[in-house]
Amino acid sequence: LRVANQKQIDVRVVEAVVPDAENKLQIVYHNSMPQSIDYRTKLIKQAWEKSTLLNEEKEKVSKSFYEKRRNNILTQDSFVYTLGQKKGVLPDGWDSNKRNWVVFNSSEDEFTSLGPDWDSLALFPSQLEGVEFIAKQLLVDDDSVVYVRIHPNLKGNTNSYHLGLYELEKKHSNLTIIPADSNISTYTLMDEMYAGVAFGSSAGIEAAASNKPVVLLAGCYYYHLDATYNPKSEEELSTVLLDMSLQPKPQKGSILYGYYMSDPKVLAEPFKYQVKKSKGLFRWDIPHLRVWGSKFLYRIAVIYTRRVYSFINGRRLDLS
Repeated sequence: LRVANQKQIDVRVVEAVVPDAENKLQIVYHNSMPQSIDYRTKLIKQAWEKSTLLNEEKEKVSKSFYEKRRNNILTQDSFVYTLGQKKGVLPDGWDSNKRNWVVFNSSEDEFTSLGPDWDSLALFPSQLEGVEFIAKQLLVDDDSVVYVRIHPNLKGNTNSYHLGLYELEKKHSNLTIIPADSNISTYTLMDEMYAGVAFGSSAGIEAAASNKPVVLLAGCYYYHLDATYNPKSEEELSTVLLDMSLQPKPQKGSILYGYYMSDPKVLAEPFKYQVKKSKGLFRWDIPHLRVWGSKFLYRIAVIYTRRVYSFINGRRLDLS
């Protein structure tokens, strides 16, 4: 893909979407991988613009995404991580009169090798360093305390970026770590906190949608939606942390994100290329796969190649 980009050769990266047995759809990423933050930002905005629904209807759809997440309904994820949490439960000693900052951390290894746009948007080399910086900066304010809600997906994780957080709690009196398996409610924390900090987890945009100020310290799909504060330096971050009247960002960005995540298939198109059976052989109806301009010669070449490989591997190929 990168070579093609350099040589200005158009590339279509395709993801298949199969909502049910009768429908096969595809989402096409032109000259980009699906993990590109810039490209995904474009898709999020396109989903809103291309929809034929009225804005009020789209806002309701967006709101339903966040409501489903709060109610432990699986929505655009592989697992519901808040199932073991109890609504209304807060950490012992929680003082509503304090400026309670909640850091929603992420499974750091999930972001490895996603690309330079992800790496370049991270303010700190690691979340561990980011959390420590926040705790140190807020020490100057006696009314500010920091809670770190460790992502439930890190339960049992023995990596240093996870276990090191517990060592930070011993070093900083204003820092409390909420373990991955704690029943403390992530959404109750959102509702009761002064402001949140995220390293790219969905909790960040969910908190923003709940009309809370959120500071984003790493790349993610909602980075460019103006739903969060995105400091570009430690000095900027320090200024935001010590703002005693930090205001939530406009809701438009979180609304766009919620709508897109409610149904990303709005940008999908029919999947045209299918494999069909005919007289015991496979026939491919893919227009650009030919040999010397002939689909027939292409099929002969495929059959011949498979039989050669079958012979080499010492086994018989079943084409039925």
